[in-house]
Amino acid sequence: MDCLDPLEWRRLFASYPAASAGELIAAINAANQSGTADTITLAAGNTFSLTSVDNDNWPDGPNGLPTIAAGGGNLTLLGNGATIERSAATGTPAFRLLNVAA
Repeated sequence: MDCLDPLEWRRLFASYPAASAGELIAAINAANQSGTADTITLAAGNTFSLTSVDNDNWPDGPNGLPTIAAGGGNLTLLGNGATIERSAATGTPAFRLLNVAA
């Protein structure tokens, strides 16, 4: 007799596309919550210009993107020739682009 295993306990990785800075921030936040391996695929050739601080991860200082959480599982960013930058617009505060939790 064949037995079927329930799949409810299994977690599959997720893949998130990002074509704007807002989508990239949302994808990192979602990946941080998943607890499994995830991939974020940036739109080819896009420029992701960050204009504000997302968080101030003391004592390391402010970050433009959410901190990559230690418990979020492995995270792969597929750049596809995209650029992530701090905006050069007047009034944009100083911050690092990305912080990875210990």
